[in-house]
Formats: sequence, C-alpha cells, structure tokens
Amino acid sequence: MKGRVKVVRKIILIVSFLLGTLAQELSIASENFNRDSATTASLNELKKQFSFNKEIPNDLEKEILIALSNYPELSKIKIKFAYKKIFTSMKATPRWDYFFHRKENREYQITINSNTCHEKTIVQRISSDALTGVIGHELGHIVDYSKRSNWSLTKLLFNYIFIKGRQTTEAHADQLAIEHNLGKQLLEFTEFIFSDSCINPNYLKYKKKYYNTPQMLGTLVVSWEGNRSL
Repeated sequence: MKGRVKVVRKIILIVSFLLGTLAQELSIASENFNRDSATTASLNELKKQFSFNKEIPNDLEKEILIALSNYPELSKIKIKFAYKKIFTSMKATPRWDYFFHRKENREYQITINSNTCHEKTIVQRISSDALTGVIGHELGHIVDYSKRSNWSLTKLLFNYIFIKGRQTTEAHADQLAIEHNLGKQLLEFTEFIFSDSCINPNYLKYKKKYYNTPQMLGTLVVSWEGNRSL
C-alpha cells in the first residue's frame, strides 16, 4: 500500500512539473507574440507616415523609418536608399540633375557602403541605435540641401572639395541630427567607428580629419540636452 502511495505521489509531482513548464512556455510565447505584434503595429504606423516618396531596403526599414520620424520636414522629399561599395559608411547626395529642378522637386540618394568585413557590412556590425544615428546624420545633409537654392547647393558641393568646407558641412549635419533628437544614437555610431577593428585605417584618418571625434560629439550632445532642459 505504501509503495502505491509513493508511486502516485511521484506521478502527481511529474504531472505538476510538466503542467508548470507548459504554462511557463505558453506565457513566454504570449509575451513574445504581443511584443512582436506591437513592433509590427508600430512599424506599419511608421510606414504610413514616413515612407511616402522613399525607396527603402527591407533590411534597413525599421532604422530608416525611425530616423525619418524625427525629420517630419522630409516627409514629402524623394529619397532613395541604396547599397554600393563606397569609401565612407554612408553618403547623401542630390541626384545629378538637381540643377534642372525646383528645390522642392529634387531627388536625393543615401548610399550605404556594401563592403564587408568577416562577411558582414558595416550596417550589419553596428547596433540598431547606432544605425539609426548615422542615418540621422545623412538625413541632416538632406535637410541642409533641401533648404538651398540650386546655386547655393552647387556652392556647398563645390566647397566640399576643400578641408574647411567639408569639416563645416559634416559638423552641420551632426548638429542637425542632434537637434532632431538623434544625438545619442549618432554618438554610439561614432564611438563604434573609432574602435572597430574592421575599419579601413585610411577611412579612420579621414574621419578624424573631417568629422567630430566621439569626445567632441559627446560634448555637443550634452550641451544641446542641457540647453533644452532649461
């Protein structure tokens, strides 16, 4: 009789354990479903508001849309995002025929470096926040371009050939990203670039020559946030 009782108790314990495990797995699955559903819903909402006149690669959709959501003034501007092997991480340019269009009808392209290191592109090696930050920097360029007349834009592009002109243009794009609430994300990207073992040494020299260092950018971010809280 005692032996039967022990067997029954063991069976009860095993069944209880299995039911508890099942309940836990169902709870986790439910949480993941709700989280994924919320993410999908948020992404769909971003698409509705910010994908107009934009050509966006599927793998960068989330980060591009989040960055665009901080630049509502670009909601109607035509922007194409495309991969290509280039020297820099990304670059923003007006389309070659910009001079033949009114500024509100111009088209722009943000080119994303497709070179790989250990079989991963730079956008695959950085965090989602850092990716959003560097996209925000490029969108800052487009905001700058979009406000200029054709002659003023031509002058800006010509001055970019020279050291001072390039430094000024890149610093202005950083400042615009900061003012559009993407400073911390841009700082994360910049810190990554200055520490990534995959970065081309020549590109790192280029970054140090023409762009804000992490220390300089960090100071700008802290200053902006401090002034905004006053």
